[in-house]
Amino acid sequence: MKQAFIIRCAPSGVNRITELLDTDQIVIGWSLTKNELFNKTLQREDFKKILISHYHDYKDDPYSLGQATGYLWRFIREMEIGDFALVPVSGAFYLAEIMSDVICIKDKIKKILQSEEMYAGLMTKILLAVNIVKPV
Repeated sequence: MKQAFIIRCAPSGVNRITELLDTDQIVIGWSLTKNELFNKTLQREDFKKILISHYHDYKDDPYSLGQATGYLWRFIREMEIGDFALVPVSGAFYLAEIMSDVICIKDKIKKILQSEEMYAGLMTKILLAVNIVKPV
């Protein structure tokens, strides 16, 4: 059965709507995990351990860790080809059908804030026909 998922494309707090439209993708962050979370044998507790190993602030913030785990679990495990992505924007939302499994794009290099710390990769899913839909 097809499902619809709300996705906010702002990894590291950076709005990715332009990239979404230009490349027909939805993207999320947590790129330090690279493709470690793609292992189908992992359970939710394993996701949490991997997140804590890369994002140490989660160790003392179980609420944020739970949110991140749930968001990643849905994106990697539950969103399937043929499901729908709803991406909210100011006064409207984009609607698209998911056309691929999750992919780690390793050649995406961005600066985090104003520091020289760099990260590589975004998790993405390819979309079909991104359309803007204005609520009625």
